[in-house]
Order: sequence, then structure tokens, then C-alpha cells
Amino acid sequence: MLNYISANGVKLGLILEDIHPLTNKKDILDNKTKLEIVQHNDKYYLHKNILTIAELFQDQIIYFPVFLDTRGRLYCQTDYLSFQGCELAKSLLEFVNGDEIHLDLSKNGFSNDALSYLKIFGANCYGKDKLSFLNRVK
Repeated sequence: MLNYISANGVKLGLILEDIHPLTNKKDILDNKTKLEIVQHNDKYYLHKNILTIAELFQDQIIYFPVFLDTRGRLYCQTDYLSFQGCELAKSLLEFVNGDEIHLDLSKNGFSNDALSYLKIFGANCYGKDKLSFLNRVK
């Protein structure tokens, strides 16, 4: 993915090519334009940092330091390149020790297996998060 994004990312609009051309003229612009410039540059530097880190660690196994909060939620402690980062950062990661998704059929249509949870996640991503678990699996 890194090679593809490095070669085609700007052309496809996945990453930004450069800082905003009006960056040095911000003092003469209105507030709306200043905000657009800052947002553009923030996104550019975010992409640049993610791609630089990905290139440094290309073809290496890396580990992410994480911590659990009091509610049991897992948080990654790294900036930029992490499995909890933006879409660009997540797309550049490939997990080394994968596992199979086993199908465990149950009589009521919902089972406690990995495939059901994957289907629920997919439904949540498409705005169906208010449906019951059974309807999200369907």
C-alpha cells in the first residue's frame, strides 16, 4: 500500500502534494480563508509524517505501546502511524500474526463468533448501529 500511495496518492487525492500556496500571505486574508489554509497545512503535515514513519519502518515488525483505561478500552500511545489513526495510517498497516475467522452457526441467527462481530462492525460503519445485533448480522 505504501508504494501505491507514494506513486499515486497525490493524483488520486489520497494525500496532499504541498502546503497551501497562500500560507505566507495569511495576514492579508479573511478569517475563513485563513482557516482553510491552516486545515490544509495540518492535513498535509499529518500525511507527510505518516508516510515518513511508514517508510522508516517498511518491511519491519513494529509493536505499538497501548494502555487500558478504567473502562477497559484500549488506546494506542503512538502518534501518527497507529491502528487507531486516520484512514491513511490504518491502510499502511499489515498485521503479522493473523487468525482465521471461524463460522459458528447458531439456531437464532446470531452467534458469538468472529464473523458475526465483523458483520456488526460493517453495519455500524454504514450507519446501521441502532439496529439489533441480529439485524446487523443479517
